[in-house]
Amino acid sequence: MASSHTVLMRLVASAYSIAQKAGMIVRRVIAEGDLGIVEKTCAADLQTKADRLVQMSICSSLARKFPNLTIIGEEDLPSEEVDQELIEDGQWEEILRQPCPSQYSAIREEDLVVWVDPLDGTKEYTEGLLDNVTVLIGIAYEGKAIAGVINQPYYNYQNNEKQKLREHRNEAKKVVSATFSYHPLEMTLPVKCCLTQGHTPSKQSISND
Repeated sequence: MASSHTVLMRLVASAYSIAQKAGMIVRRVIAEGDLGIVEKTCAADLQTKADRLVQMSICSSLARKFPNLTIIGEEDLPSEEVDQELIEDGQWEEILRQPCPSQYSAIREEDLVVWVDPLDGTKEYTEGLLDNVTVLIGIAYEGKAIAGVINQPYYNYQNNEKQKLREHRNEAKKVVSATFSYHPLEMTLPVKCCLTQGHTPSKQSISND
């Protein structure tokens, strides 16, 4: 039976759940103590194990559910088999209960492009400045950003926890609060979700919502 939800709302709902899993991967990598750091173009341009695993998780999860979607990841990674534990096939039901903006209701899967930054703030991540770390999933239609999901794996953690993370990277930390905002419905529920009504927000404006 065909889904009654639009392609865009199903994609945003899936991206939300996938971003949550990505945040768990980011925390797990640092908790295990081996960041797997490599330099890309220079000492300030780094890639970690978290960058690689998160991009594989997001891109593979989306591709399985939306095979006609164009997905562009920031990291240049070789094609390889993705471990099943990296795949997320859930979707956030609260998003599916919201109406899709009318101008986007007929969008087809092949009309959309998803841009993935698996770990925005990689250098800060390697330095323990974890409140600057985010996972970004942006959705574009006809060259314009229309929706996005931002996961903050270390949202609202305290100063003493920052110090502990720097000193004991083998100890897992729990995220106990989160922020979720959705347009036109706004709720306080580490994930922010944005669906525009014609405005094309910049990365900076989305991040500061």
